[in-house]
Amino acid sequence: MKKYFFVCIFLLLLPFCNTSCVMIQTCAPGSPGCYPQKATGNETAPFALKPGGVPIACPQYSDSGCCTISANSQMFLSYILEMESVGEISTGGCPACAANIQLLWCALACSPRQSEFLEVIGLHNITATPTGLPMQVQEIAANISSSFAESVFNSCSGVGLVRSNPNLDTLSLFFNYMGYNQSISVARTLVNFSVLPLGGGGLDLPAYDCCNFPNNLTSPGQPGNTSCPCASCLNECPGGACNKAELVQRGRDLLIEDFESP
Repeated sequence: MKKYFFVCIFLLLLPFCNTSCVMIQTCAPGSPGCYPQKATGNETAPFALKPGGVPIACPQYSDSGCCTISANSQMFLSYILEMESVGEISTGGCPACAANIQLLWCALACSPRQSEFLEVIGLHNITATPTGLPMQVQEIAANISSSFAESVFNSCSGVGLVRSNPNLDTLSLFFNYMGYNQSISVARTLVNFSVLPLGGGGLDLPAYDCCNFPNNLTSPGQPGNTSCPCASCLNECPGGACNKAELVQRGRDLLIEDFESP
């Protein structure tokens, strides 16, 4: 009886213990034919990333994850460009948007639980845009929860780059763009995102609210005292204002309008 009891306990715990890496990059970014590969054998075991010449792009996975030095270098450089394009308030961006996108890509590339939401489909020939030239990419499938997907999209839907591009103005278009245009250009990887319904599983992480996030951006999902302007935080501004200061100013503007009106 004890034997069968322990067997049952083992089977119950198996799904929680069977997390592993399914994708790994062993080549230098930008080199010919370089793209992530399907992890096999010992490569599936999560490992620690030893600091090198480039700062660690995803410190939350540095002790145990699936990121090699090559992948880390590639992501660190892409995050700098991403911050400039969607994270700078002065140019219509929002730091919370950039941070949430980084949470997504860090999980896809580095999470030791890749096997729970990621599958490597295989090499795929495509005609790249905008060059129109044929190229080979690694195709993967990624399942993400609806709550996480909505949090990422809502924090980015008002930034200038997204608002000015009609190919990004819905959740499905946004993730299609990131999985095709962005992922191919950065890592020669085609990501097919599937947003699962509530309770359906997939990658599910706490994310930042573009109207209420901490200055240091080291605690995803935690509220803070920082807000992006309403112009770059459209879906998160009740009454057209993000924070108390803007609400007060909006109230003053209305009072002035009422006073000046005949």
